[in-house]
Amino acid sequence: MLQKRFKIKNTAPINAAAIAASAVLIAAAGLRLYFYNVGGLIPAIVTAAALAYLSVTVLLTAFYSFYVLKEAGLSVRFGPFRFTVPYDNMRLLREDKDSKELFLIYLKESNSVKCLKILLPQENNRGFVEAVREKNRLTVYEIFDKKREFDDDADNRRD
Repeated sequence: MLQKRFKIKNTAPINAAAIAASAVLIAAAGLRLYFYNVGGLIPAIVTAAALAYLSVTVLLTAFYSFYVLKEAGLSVRFGPFRFTVPYDNMRLLREDKDSKELFLIYLKESNSVKCLKILLPQENNRGFVEAVREKNRLTVYEIFDKKREFDDDADNRRD
């Protein structure tokens, strides 16, 4: 089966922040090793290794994040973190009329309802929706007006 891969929208400020955070963590690790005589060498090595691991995790999350439509379902990868949403559990794809944000409403194994904001460039939304609906025709796609829904909710609460 041919897998379809969708790269998460490129957000330069987030990538820049990830690089800066990673540099700070590596610098902190280096300083901790340089001043190992405060607390001992073993704690300094453990702290430096943990900070280095954290900096790699931050960089992977910023630069290696995407969605893959596989045979089993939608695989979401945020750096080292991964999970899969089976196609049978997908219920609704909602796109905001104004902001073009895309949301996936799905069921977890415990029958709890979850919402996943799909972080794609706007020009990829239509292709993503079509690819998901190709796998599960029961997934409903709708366009909604976030402002109007919140106004309607406020009107209903007053009654």
